[in-house]
Amino acid sequence: MPEYTPVYVVTGFLDSGKTSLLNQLLSRRLESGHSLCCIQFEQGEQALEQDLIDRGNLDLLHFPVRKLQSGAGMQQVSKQIYDYLLRNDPEELWIEWNGTLPISVLQTLFPPAKKQDGGTPGDFCQLQRMLYLADSTKLDALLQQTGGMVLEQISASDVIVLRNWGPVSQFKNRKRMLRELNPGVKVLPLNSVGTVERAMLRPGRQPAFWFLLGIAYFTAAYLTLRMVIGAGGNLADAVVNVFLGILLQAFPFLLIGVLLSSAIQIFVSQQWLHEHFPKHLAGSLLFAALAGFCLPVCDCASVPVFRSLVRKGVPPAAAVTFLMAAPVINPVVILSTWYAFSGDVRIVLCRVGLGLLCAVLIGLTFSRAGKNGLSPSGSGWFSWACGCSVGQAAEGGKLSLYLRHTQTEFFSVGKYLVLGALVS
Repeated sequence: MPEYTPVYVVTGFLDSGKTSLLNQLLSRRLESGHSLCCIQFEQGEQALEQDLIDRGNLDLLHFPVRKLQSGAGMQQVSKQIYDYLLRNDPEELWIEWNGTLPISVLQTLFPPAKKQDGGTPGDFCQLQRMLYLADSTKLDALLQQTGGMVLEQISASDVIVLRNWGPVSQFKNRKRMLRELNPGVKVLPLNSVGTVERAMLRPGRQPAFWFLLGIAYFTAAYLTLRMVIGAGGNLADAVVNVFLGILLQAFPFLLIGVLLSSAIQIFVSQQWLHEHFPKHLAGSLLFAALAGFCLPVCDCASVPVFRSLVRKGVPPAAAVTFLMAAPVINPVVILSTWYAFSGDVRIVLCRVGLGLLCAVLIGLTFSRAGKNGLSPSGSGWFSWACGCSVGQAAEGGKLSLYLRHTQTEFFSVGKYLVLGALVS
């Protein structure tokens, strides 16, 4: 057994089918001989099957939602769970979480990192996996009606399971949309409880793990190629040297862009942008061009910033103008161009002027797409998706979310940089 009790959470809104899925998951775990505890923070129309409780290896705890809506109630719930874990030693803890309760409440009771001697369930437990269950046919309406409440749970989930997912094409569209909200999340159709169980119990892997694994594979491929080519390996050496050279030059600028992108996404509200961003087309293009001059980012670094601007509702014409202008007219590029051409001012002016002209023309072309014609996910509501629940977080929570967003964005964009560098 591990040194802590793993906690697995099943959440979703009312009528999503949480209890039904939980019945099946618990049945499979009991058949495997595990001793379990199930804690219900919501009791819907369907209860846990009595047969599961009668087997003897399952303890059931139930707490009404109102208990978690006050500080005194929270302390009482925490104490009762702590006392239970002090007397019992279940192998796994399964939780049915109410879809209307904030995830911060869940993380207070069951922190992602194990604590020591705190007098809380965190002394014994560690939050391992969170599953969000939803009806695919009702997902769009749910997102529109509940806003940040659903988005917070989707963003915090490790596995998302869809009921009534319809044709394969429809499921793929839902999967793409959910991965825009939570990059890397496992999205599954509810057609095999065994697949869902394996997804919940699989060991966790951080994005850095896959990045390092990719480096290991690349090194192994290079060494194999060297062995096959033998003495004629100058071509392989040249490819590797150019590839590493591009990466070493690009990664610092990509990191700058990701830091700026995450800062815009987390700390700049959509309301502030709407109030201060120029409404007139000419003013918005000029503002975007000036932003490109003031932010020293290259082409790969401007992509994540561009994505954040679009998500915050910046007009497509202005966002695209920034994307095109920033790599050409920022001070670093201007100075490097002046140095590369031995101080020839005409070359510098031609590059900056023509680059700015092209950026404005491309921006004007995109202005014909309309206000909502451009979205990283292809969904009209996505422009506010990442920011609506962030404004409710405390400053400490925002800092944590900023670091997490930066990490996710870096590895999300970085894989394309690696592939592009290898091809070039």
